[in-house]
Amino acid sequence: MGHEAIEAFLRTSRQLELVPTRANGQLAFACYLSRPGGSTAYSTGVLVLVISGDRISSITRFLDTEQQRPLPLQCDRGPSRCRIPLRQGQPLCRSPFAVRHTVLMSRYGTDAYRGLVDLPPLVEAAAKAALETGFELSSLPSQGRLLQLLAGGIDAGVIGETGTGCGVGLAWLASGAREGVRLVSIERDEKLVDLARLVFAGVPAVTVLHGDWRELRGAGPFELLALDGGGQGKADEPAIEPEEWLRPGGMVVVDDFTPGAGWPPVYNGRPDLARLRWLQHPRLLATEVRIQPDSSTILATFTS
Repeated sequence: MGHEAIEAFLRTSRQLELVPTRANGQLAFACYLSRPGGSTAYSTGVLVLVISGDRISSITRFLDTEQQRPLPLQCDRGPSRCRIPLRQGQPLCRSPFAVRHTVLMSRYGTDAYRGLVDLPPLVEAAAKAALETGFELSSLPSQGRLLQLLAGGIDAGVIGETGTGCGVGLAWLASGAREGVRLVSIERDEKLVDLARLVFAGVPAVTVLHGDWRELRGAGPFELLALDGGGQGKADEPAIEPEEWLRPGGMVVVDDFTPGAGWPPVYNGRPDLARLRWLQHPRLLATEVRIQPDSSTILATFTS
C-alpha cells in the first residue's frame, strides 16, 4: 500500500473531515464522515499520530465516539459539496501522504485566543503574532493563567521554558513574574525566534534563545521550569533530570496530558510511563492538576 492507494481510499463517496486536536500531548485528529449532500458529519473516532522528523511514523485509531458530537455541515459550493464550517479556509493536513482535507481549526492552542479580551498586553501581542503566522500550538489560556500564577510565586532567580513558539506561554510567565526575576526560553525554529524576540523587544528581563531545548540547561538552575517543547519524556523524547535543571525547591511544569480517572494512568491501552515518571519520581513532590475538562498539567517540586 502506497500514498496513491491511501489517497484513493480517502477519496470515496463519503467525505472524511479531520478536526485537529491533542491526545495526551500528541498530535491527533477527531474523525467525522459525511455523505455528499448530507447535513451532518458523524464521529468515527480519533487518529493519534506519532511524528518522527518530518514524517508520520505511526497512526493509532481509537473508535470510542462517545465524547464526540455530530457536527453540522455548511453547503456553500452546491448540494454535492458540503463541508464543516471553517474559521480559516485552508487545509491543515500536511502529511507525507499529500492528501488534502478541509478541516475545522481546532479550539485548542492558538485558536482558543480568538475573541478573548482583557488579556495581559504581552499575551495579546504574542497571541496576535501566532494567529497571524498560523502557528497553532500555543499554550492554552487556562494553562497560561496557571503559568502566570506560578511565576508570581518566584521572588528571585530564573524562570525557564522549552519551546517558545511565538511566545504565548512565555508572555504569561512574564506577565506574572516579579521585578528582578529573569526569564529564558529556547526555540529551535529560527523564524519563530525572530517573531518572539519582536514580542519581547521592550522587556529586558526576557531572553529568547535559538537552539535545541537541551541547551537551555546552561541558563539554569531554575526556580520554575515550563517544559513545553522538549524534556517532557513523552514518546521517544528524553525527560530532564530534576537535579541537573532545578534549584532545591524549584518547580517543573509539564502540560498537555489527558485527564484520567483511574490508576495507573493509561495511554494507548498501556500504563502512561511519561506521566508515571513525573508522579512517582523519588526526588519530586508531584501532582496532576486539571486545568480544563480535557487537559491536565503536572506540577512537581524538586526536593533535593
